[in-house]
Amino acid sequence: MTNSSNDKHSHKHHHHDDKNEEHKHHKHHYHIEKENEQHNSEKNDECSDEVAHIFKNRHLTIIKGDRGDRGFEGKCGPRGKQGHPGPRGKRGHGLVWKGVWDETCEYCLYDIVHYDGSSYICICENINSNPSTDEHNWNLFAAAGSQGPPSFTWQGNWDSAINYVVNDIVMDNGSAYVAVTNNINSEPPSADWNLFTSVGAVGAVGPVGPTGPVGPTGPTGPVGPTGATGPVGPQGPQGPPGP
Repeated sequence: MTNSSNDKHSHKHHHHDDKNEEHKHHKHHYHIEKENEQHNSEKNDECSDEVAHIFKNRHLTIIKGDRGDRGFEGKCGPRGKQGHPGPRGKRGHGLVWKGVWDETCEYCLYDIVHYDGSSYICICENINSNPSTDEHNWNLFAAAGSQGPPSFTWQGNWDSAINYVVNDIVMDNGSAYVAVTNNINSEPPSADWNLFTSVGAVGAVGPVGPTGPVGPTGPTGPVGPTGATGPVGPQGPQGPPGP
């Protein structure tokens, strides 16, 4: 009975010692972690891949691990409040169309002129300053477009007395011709003309159409003139005696 009691007491004593050791172990690690956290907060420099740190007489070596995977993107935060309106901008400058550039005209800021197919805007007051060459006073506003196809001029039926110029078009014997040189009294086709559109062939005679409906009766004609007196007729038989 006594041995059993001693065994139980010894077992409890060992169990209590184990708990004390476990408590001391956790407490030891807790102090180390606290010391590490305190040291890390005091020292904010980045670690190299392998660097030695000393934590209060404890020599610990920390090896930098690989970068972890990127975490999930967080939810969008609430929408911020409407900001205050910004200051009012400066008053803009209007553009003034001045037509074709004139060397005698004095131009002001934001004047626009037309010169040699392009438009230019004045950026500095000037006079007799060519906008196509003076970049100090003018900026290109709109460049001239590329040359389009040649235009044609319809001149009707060819006439030997007319002086034709290039791209004139005439009609002769059912075909149209375009002038390739300036010419007069040169009837197409000739070296002065190119065929523009050829006369078409005469089409076949179409079938006879159906007979139309009978027209309405015309108005009564005027009374004709009195005819000539006819010849005297033969004598008639004698009549019966009177009473």
